[in-house]
Amino acid sequence: MKYFLPILLALPLCLAMPVSGSEPEDPGFQKIPKAEVATVAPAMPRAEIEAGLKSHDRALYIKEGWIRDPFIVLGPDDFYYLTGTTINENDPREKTDPYNVGLGDESAVGDTVRLWKSKDLIDWDSLGVIYDIKKDSPFPKQPGKYVWAPEIHWLPEMKRWALLYCPQVKSNIA
Repeated sequence: MKYFLPILLALPLCLAMPVSGSEPEDPGFQKIPKAEVATVAPAMPRAEIEAGLKSHDRALYIKEGWIRDPFIVLGPDDFYYLTGTTINENDPREKTDPYNVGLGDESAVGDTVRLWKSKDLIDWDSLGVIYDIKKDSPFPKQPGKYVWAPEIHWLPEMKRWALLYCPQVKSNIA
């Protein structure tokens, strides 16, 4: 029965689909006017972050600046490490524009991996750029353009860190 369940669930969805021609017209890509764009939220006050860490009941802004797909891991040295999709260092959009427009030429997504370190998930020290796709890519002929959703993982057997990320270009290196 478990092999047929997806088919049984999909059938009612197919029956509920609108008849061809009755779908609303796609408005296409809608650019957000600059007047409506909010600024990047600042980090929360220490007391509010501490309360949120205890209660686990809300989103916490623990670091000022533009970051998406945040990834935090506890390292073997009892420090927390934070990385994520970031804008390149010194890009003025990092503090002013909380939105991204995809992975095209206007993308805010950078081509580096930046890393922060913390003992308490509140005070973060920048370790700077730990990977630059243009300089460090194992594929120098086609390094790609953007580093999206990076993660770092400690490999205890090898006593070293591994970096994973999603490239913009097609990849089949797994």
